[in-house]
Amino acid sequence: MTVITPTTPVDTQPQLRRPAEAVLGTDVRQARNIDEVLHIAGMDWDIVTADDADGLSVGIGDRERSVFMPGRKLLMRADAPVVLGMVGTGYEPLSNREAFALADVAHSMGAQFTSAGESDHGRKAWVSMDLPEAAVKIGGKDLVQFSIDFRTSHAGEGSVAGRVRGHRLACLNGLSVSLSSDSAYAERHTASVTQRLAFAERVVRGAIQWAKEFSALGEALITTPTSRSEFRAYVEHLYPEPDPDRKVAHDRWAARQADLMGLFTTSTLQSEGRGTSWAAVNAVTEHDQWWRSARSDESRARRQFEGDSERFSAHAFRAIREMAGV
Repeated sequence: MTVITPTTPVDTQPQLRRPAEAVLGTDVRQARNIDEVLHIAGMDWDIVTADDADGLSVGIGDRERSVFMPGRKLLMRADAPVVLGMVGTGYEPLSNREAFALADVAHSMGAQFTSAGESDHGRKAWVSMDLPEAAVKIGGKDLVQFSIDFRTSHAGEGSVAGRVRGHRLACLNGLSVSLSSDSAYAERHTASVTQRLAFAERVVRGAIQWAKEFSALGEALITTPTSRSEFRAYVEHLYPEPDPDRKVAHDRWAARQADLMGLFTTSTLQSEGRGTSWAAVNAVTEHDQWWRSARSDESRARRQFEGDSERFSAHAFRAIREMAGV
């Protein structure tokens, strides 16, 4: 086993880091309902369809051809010449207004609108809401806030999803470290309005319950001492050591191990619960989300919001629970 120790203090003055949804979306905190949310975010467009009976004119080079789509129809944005997807003729699309009407139910239950956005030319759309009632302080000081992301697809996948996420506000500097909640819900695209509204209630109540369970987990982790050697073993479980003969890969691994040890032992972001399992899992989660290279702030945000960051976070939490026995 290669022993790695940090050579310099790490992250002693962490910079302000914007949450992924703030980078990718529009601030809609002043909105009072979903109609205002969609208007502010420029998402109040409808979906139109074209099916076999309509036919299409398609330009191919300098020629134009009339084409048909037997048994299929196109979903298109009403405000732009953009095709969102191709579906069966029986598929009925939901506009953003219809898909996110359930957010008004969540708002009536205390959730607060924060941001909204779309990606892939509108094929994916989302609305984020904070849950002030669910906020907890691990160890009496380390604030974790919770939010709900309502998401939908206009490419024909056919569901409205709600995902609960936790954000650790470390050192009061705005750093948001997403914590996987393992709390996701989905409702069929064909659900009735009544079913979708009941779904919103289920998501909010589930989020509040999960926050209570997470608080108990956090308290158990922050009271479980973790030594440097135990943290090293934890990190090596998450990132197995490569063959030393693969010099480039091994050097990269060693540098990451040193950074992680520094985050665990010297970072101001781990001052709450220093030397505990809570600090251990937060160190590796923070490294994954903020220390990994990214082409831009947007690509980093997409990795956090839509990519593999949540999977890693869930894996890291499972591993620390096994190690700590909680």
